[in-house]
Amino acid sequence: MLLQLPGSAGAEELQRFSGGSGAEAWSLELPASYVQDTTVSPVLLPSGSTLGVTPQALPGFGPAPPPNPMKGRWVSPAAVVSVGVRKAAELRPTFLQTNDVTQFGSLDEASSLLVPPGAHVTTSADAEVESKHYYSYGFEARNGAAGCLTATARAGRVLIALSLGAPGSSATELCSLVGSFRLTAPGSTS
Repeated sequence: MLLQLPGSAGAEELQRFSGGSGAEAWSLELPASYVQDTTVSPVLLPSGSTLGVTPQALPGFGPAPPPNPMKGRWVSPAAVVSVGVRKAAELRPTFLQTNDVTQFGSLDEASSLLVPPGAHVTTSADAEVESKHYYSYGFEARNGAAGCLTATARAGRVLIALSLGAPGSSATELCSLVGSFRLTAPGSTS
């Protein structure tokens, strides 16, 4: 498995979250103590007012902003878990479409592309689930905070589940949070 500790979630009930569509479809299971953060950053309009709508809905405000790479965020007193999607070519330019995370190289080679800059990798693992490869990294950030991420790729997109805890948190515990991160079949609702 992906650095997932047996029983690490304790006796706490898990809740399943899913999101995305097409090549970006994913699912994640988290303890019930994690609450989905549905806040949306409001858009600051030239007049200084905020409406919470995107500029593409308002004619005359220039080009639309790039899509938000954050697809989901959950918080608890102990950690924050988020799922993000990026174009694979933003991480490593290529003429070929990236369909698997192994196209970034070995587990160690890909860490320079996937792990936050300046973070020290403390543990890593790779797994193959349903013909898809997943790379997982436990790390310690420059500020001492522990974190863990699980990454995979499909159709030119890299999907990353990231958990961050306060300084003193265990990377192993944080990795158990993102260990259930999986791609789902395009068009799937589960």
